[in-house]
Amino acid sequence: MSKKTKNVSKDKSASKPVVRPPKKGERQLRVEFTEKEILEQAKKLAEANAELSRAENNKKSVTSQLKADCDSISSRIAVLSGKINDGFEYRQVNVETTFDDPKRGMKTTRRLDTNETVECETMTGAEMQEELPLTTSGSSGAAVISITTGKPERPPLRTVTGSGVVATEEDGEGEDLQNEDDSKT
Repeated sequence: MSKKTKNVSKDKSASKPVVRPPKKGERQLRVEFTEKEILEQAKKLAEANAELSRAENNKKSVTSQLKADCDSISSRIAVLSGKINDGFEYRQVNVETTFDDPKRGMKTTRRLDTNETVECETMTGAEMQEELPLTTSGSSGAAVISITTGKPERPPLRTVTGSGVVATEEDGEGEDLQNEDDSKT
């Protein structure tokens, strides 16, 4: 019963049937690719794969940078939390060590910011040795101390130069030595 029928409308005034013109339009239908179209699609696929690879690499880079930032912040949080929980931290503090304090052979180290005693311990052998004074009373400069006598030695007043020994006036022999030097030349 499903016979195709032509759309024929009958005009009551005419005896001949009227034929309608065909209607044109578009539909989604299957179309096989040509070799040229397959090649174009393959190029587009390769470009899309390269773009995806670049995007994934950027994502990894950004993700690793953000992870490093998060790790750094987490580390700071852990350090700060530890300080708060402990209630202290180690810092460089100026101290002073006094010898033979509180008794001979002992030394005491105190903080200079709070004057609190840090430790009290026995002095080492080197610390028990007395230091020799390097200046003499009434002298403004350093003096050489004789190891054998323990007394200051007189500093040398003569200077050796390329042409020989030159005495200073403080030596009291300056002119005699100069005359001797002149007589040699």
